[in-house]
Amino acid sequence: MKKTLTVNLNGLVFTIDEDAYEKLQHYLQDVNDHFKEEDDAEIISDIETRIAEIFTERLNKNRNVVTIDDVDFIISTLGNPDQFDEDENYTPNTTTNDNKENKEKRKHRKFYRDIDDQILGGVAAGLALYIGIDVTIVRILFILLTVASFSWMIVIYVLLWIICPPALTTSQKLEMQGIEPSIENIKNYISNLDIKQNASTMGGVVGKFIKITFKILAIIIGIITCSVIIGALGFIIITCLSFLSIHPSIPGISITMAESILMFISIILIITLPILLIIVSLVHVFKQTHKSNKRYNNFLWTTGIIWLICLIFALFILFKYNISPHKILQFRNYFIPVENTISENRLSDYSVNSVDVSSAINVLLQHDTVNYVEISGNEEFLRSISIDTANNQLFITKTSTFKSSPNNVVILHYTQPFNKITTSSAASISNIKDSILVVTNMTLNANSASEINLKINCDSLFVDSSSASDIVLEGNCNYSYFKATSASTIKAKKLKCKNSNINSTSASTISVNSDTLLINVKSGSEVKYNKNNKMKEIVSSTSGTAIPYSK
Repeated sequence: MKKTLTVNLNGLVFTIDEDAYEKLQHYLQDVNDHFKEEDDAEIISDIETRIAEIFTERLNKNRNVVTIDDVDFIISTLGNPDQFDEDENYTPNTTTNDNKENKEKRKHRKFYRDIDDQILGGVAAGLALYIGIDVTIVRILFILLTVASFSWMIVIYVLLWIICPPALTTSQKLEMQGIEPSIENIKNYISNLDIKQNASTMGGVVGKFIKITFKILAIIIGIITCSVIIGALGFIIITCLSFLSIHPSIPGISITMAESILMFISIILIITLPILLIIVSLVHVFKQTHKSNKRYNNFLWTTGIIWLICLIFALFILFKYNISPHKILQFRNYFIPVENTISENRLSDYSVNSVDVSSAINVLLQHDTVNYVEISGNEEFLRSISIDTANNQLFITKTSTFKSSPNNVVILHYTQPFNKITTSSAASISNIKDSILVVTNMTLNANSASEINLKINCDSLFVDSSSASDIVLEGNCNYSYFKATSASTIKAKKLKCKNSNINSTSASTISVNSDTLLINVKSGSEVKYNKNNKMKEIVSSTSGTAIPYSK
């Protein structure tokens, strides 16, 4: 049985064996005798701090008492005062008798923030010492990468600032340079630091001016970056939330509530998991937590698998419902409330058989007892809408830009159905609510990223979708002709046809439900058709595919 004592080293309390205490006390007395001068008080304090650090590193949950082996390790690490070289001209890091030993020491650098040479948080200065290059080079690289990455390097800098500890003690400052924090090196570091401080007095004003200038620029850039990031995150959050509240009149989207919730969770995880992974990895690397490698590897694998599953699910939903950026903008707008909505009726009792819509206008078709055009939205939207008729055609376009809003809509009230509808320039047209367009012959043209979403019953139907446009159809028809070009889509699985002629080219996709088919598919395009039909002919060139789908 051994007697134990309690000691206080630089504010930290340790329990120590009696024999270890006597040896440590004798060692500290030798250190105090060696550094008798008043200017050496800081050296003694740093030595005690280093002893406390070593004790903390060596003790663990299974052993919380300092033994004589720990004191022997302290003496062998820091050195004995009797062996100190008192040559006042000795300068660390500049001349060594053993270059090989110096290189070996530099392999054990630790990463800290160098607050003695900081402009903001000391990250660049600490990184320069850790890598072994001039701090000016690191700062220039930070500036260049900030510009090249659209200010995202500022986010990384702030994360490093938060995660990485500063070099506060002399031992940490020596470790940052790869120097063993022995008593002799602590003494030489403090002596050398005093010389540098005296030499830098003349340049202090200029240095402070440069640092203040850099700080002001960094604050300005930081404010701009934060504003951009907050705006981007706001758009992402609104987009995610809109999956939980899809407006019923948005064309082409019939996503279920379960899919909306899962999509919302997936997008949030796709965004946050990489950020979490970066933070944990930085903590792992710069704090050198090698004892938890297995746990860290398990975290990497788990995070990666979850992120990949979320990404695959999100892409599946986007392709399944053909959710384009234009549609995302639409249901984002439907999620945002808009005030001061007004309505105005124009062009009463018009008589046309063709409609042409352009310029990102959302048009709804409503069967009624009177022909007229209803414009609903904010005042700016009403002023920008232009409606004209010529050659038995109705043209709807805008004369100026307007702020996008879910309440900005043009409603065509008609008594006799149209037989031709054309959309362009991101415009969209659809039935209002559950109404069905009944007509003998119909021609649908969608181009320039526009959309058509209709429920229709007709005898013959001609459909042309081009330039990244989307057409979604439901209902019945006897004969149909479908043409899709330039990365466009036609979804007609819910349109029951008797005979269909299909042409799909240039990375386009057509889905049909027809009793008899004639298919021509080319240039990376795809045609999907129902299994139970009478196939007339399939003409397929390089990279074109025609495959059956399951109902």
